[in-house]
Amino acid sequence: HNNSADDNTADREPEGQAVLSEYDYICGQVKSNISYNEMISRPECSDWYDDYYSLIVEILTRKSDVKISGEEYSMQLVKQRYSMLTAEHLVYVHNQVSKAKGIKNIKAYLIKSLFNAPVTHMSFIESTETEVKNNSNVKYAGNRFNNFQQRDKKSADWYNTLLNNND
Repeated sequence: HNNSADDNTADREPEGQAVLSEYDYICGQVKSNISYNEMISRPECSDWYDDYYSLIVEILTRKSDVKISGEEYSMQLVKQRYSMLTAEHLVYVHNQVSKAKGIKNIKAYLIKSLFNAPVTHMSFIESTETEVKNNSNVKYAGNRFNNFQQRDKKSADWYNTLLNNND
């Protein structure tokens, strides 16, 4: 009798396992990028950090283009932006969200804020520093979140792998 069909199945992964491993890979990369283990242990972050992490993973594991604040964005651009997020970006977004009033859809607001954070947070920091320098009556409070070790810059390999898996 011929077992060639059975031999071929041994070389293949069970259905769903490849998706699970891609999901686990993304989870690991996001945790590394946002210094998850360090930040989640901080009392000032423990109540919100996991929610932001989960939202980032949710967005990065989507397969189709994403609508953000009514605008359609390619999944490639969304993955690029979300893969750039660091702990500093999340703290920046959280600080801005904490100051915002009248947010009707917090999830949509966070998705847009996280999407924009890699390209806006430095402008915000620079404008804040300029404002402080120009107004001697204002004391600049040090950011209590900036006293953690920054992660090493990752190569673009994980990002390229992520983009190539967007089938």
